[in-house]
Amino acid sequence: MGGATGGSANIYGHPLSDLSHRQEIQRKIGFCPQIDINFELLTVKENLEVFAQIKGVPRSKVKSEVEKVLCDLDIENIEDLRANKLSGGQRRKLTLAIALLGDPE
Repeated sequence: MGGATGGSANIYGHPLSDLSHRQEIQRKIGFCPQIDINFELLTVKENLEVFAQIKGVPRSKVKSEVEKVLCDLDIENIEDLRANKLSGGQRRKLTLAIALLGDPE
């Protein structure tokens, strides 16, 4: 298979070659990898707080955003568990919760 010889790609109407819209595009996209990505020694809530900041959620909104995702996925009961103590299904929910931070479209 040969490499690309031309063309363009757009996300939400913005060309990927135009980096001036990168932050706007990132806020609109939620990415849920097949492999669970988290910090094993942090609790579920701490993981969500860290990833909210990484994803650019304003510091003043991190707490409410984390609480919303915990509630939406019905995982408030595990928010104080360390990630390395979660079952496989709970880890998937944490990964999904991370993807949903920032209310992507």
